[in-house]
Amino acid sequence: MVNESGKPTDELNGTNDANTPVVGGTLEAVLECAATAAAECEVSNYNFTWQMADAGTPDKFTDLNNTNAEKHKYIIKGTEQNKLFRVHVTPKTTKATPENKRAIRR
Repeated sequence: MVNESGKPTDELNGTNDANTPVVGGTLEAVLECAATAAAECEVSNYNFTWQMADAGTPDKFTDLNNTNAEKHKYIIKGTEQNKLFRVHVTPKTTKATPENKRAIRR
């Protein structure tokens, strides 16, 4: 829930745990690319699919329609209180492998 100013509060949402998502709060996927060059480890190089499940059925996630301009972030809506969230991250492109070339005898 949010207060009159549109901001979530601990009093309304019942938590002060930074790891507990609350309505109006923003979830953010943070990339950790240990084996990837820094230039390749940018959020713009990846697709983010946010998913949600009920706590009672934690193995049945469904895709969410993320309207946020920054796709690595998701703002929790009022109907999503007490839900489980995860994000599926995939690279937008893969490194192209050079085509196999045949040697031509002359």
